[in-house]
Amino acid sequence: MSASTNNGRWFLLVLGLFTVVTAGCTLLDGDCKHVPAPNVDWHSCDQSGADLRGADLRGANLSKTNLSGADLTGANLSGTSLSDANLTGANLGDVNLSKANMTGANLTRANLLWANLWWASLTGADLSGADLTGVNLARADLTRANLSGANLTGARPRGANLSGANLSGADLSGADLTMADLRGATLDEETTQIDAKWHLVWEIVTQGAPGRDLSDKDLSNADLRGANLSQANLTGANLGGADLTGADLSETNLSGADLSEANLEGARLHGAILDETTQIDAKWHLVWEVVTQGTPGRDLHDADLIGANLSGANLEEANLIGANLEEANLEGANLIGANLGGADLTRADLHGTLLDDTTQISAKWRLVREIVTHGASGRDLSEADLSRADLTRADLTGANLSKADLSKADLSGADLTGADLSGANLSGATVTDEQLRQAASLQNTTMPDGTKHN
Repeated sequence: MSASTNNGRWFLLVLGLFTVVTAGCTLLDGDCKHVPAPNVDWHSCDQSGADLRGADLRGANLSKTNLSGADLTGANLSGTSLSDANLTGANLGDVNLSKANMTGANLTRANLLWANLWWASLTGADLSGADLTGVNLARADLTRANLSGANLTGARPRGANLSGANLSGADLSGADLTMADLRGATLDEETTQIDAKWHLVWEIVTQGAPGRDLSDKDLSNADLRGANLSQANLTGANLGGADLTGADLSETNLSGADLSEANLEGARLHGAILDETTQIDAKWHLVWEVVTQGTPGRDLHDADLIGANLSGANLEEANLIGANLEEANLEGANLIGANLGGADLTRADLHGTLLDDTTQISAKWRLVREIVTHGASGRDLSEADLSRADLTRADLTGANLSKADLSKADLSGADLTGADLSGANLSGATVTDEQLRQAASLQNTTMPDGTKHN
């Protein structure tokens, strides 16, 4: 018998055994016959209609698994991967899905009554017609999810990301939308049921509210990041604990409003109206004074101005020794003659900031201001300390940044075309792969993730 004949028989025998072992699975399927257990690999398996009540499937790989009509009541699926899984009509009542990855999953008409989806990722998932009554959706990511016709009565999507989600025909009666991101979500005026407070929040973040009368409205604990509230009437409004990061409150009437514990980082308070009845934290009252009244020569040493929007502020000859200006917006601010000795300018925006020879500021931050204001095309910045600097939109084309320290710098939108980054330290920096591909050299560069580029 020839060797080729024997080899052929062995091949057929192995193939036959393999076919028996993997019956009902494809070559790329997981271990479909494995009993339910933590970390089990069932990806792409057919478990439709399976009885998995109370099963412990923590950390399991169920991506692309067919679980349509399956009964998972009371099961533990925390940390499980269910991306692109089919859960149509599945019973997920009282299931633990905390931190589960359900990106793109099909949950149409699924029963999720009182399930725990804390920190779960549901980006692009289809939950149309699903029963989410009383579900814990705190911090869940529902970006672009389809929740049309879903029942969310009494649900708790506190801090959840619902941006771009479809809420047409959904019932959110009594849902706790504290700090939920509703920007760009789709609501149907006739069929979406949602409490008046959160409908108003949705209107503000989606459509803006410049000049709108919002007097005495309850906007407490609402996510109003980036909202346009310029010239709005917010007299007597409750904004306690609201997130107003980057919101435009310029020339807004805040008389008698409650902004206690509100986050106003990056918010424009220029020309806003406050009175003695306005409740606002001392830090933000100070910021309001600086940008509205002007403070040339003012003593602001050791002041907490982290994240403050001080764009265009008059800080001429101000004492800012030891002040914390981390991530503050100083674009166009007047710092002529000011003393910034020992001030923390980590990622502060220095675009167009006015300085002169009398401004006392470290050489590092003076250089950063020069780069972002005038550009540094072709400039020799080798071995420069630009760590923790805001270099957004900077022109660094053809610049020599060899061995420069750019750790934790923000290079968003910066032009690095032809730049020499050999030996530079970019650990923790904010920069895209596309930007780095435009650089002339990355030899021995420490990349943002800490690895060395050869």
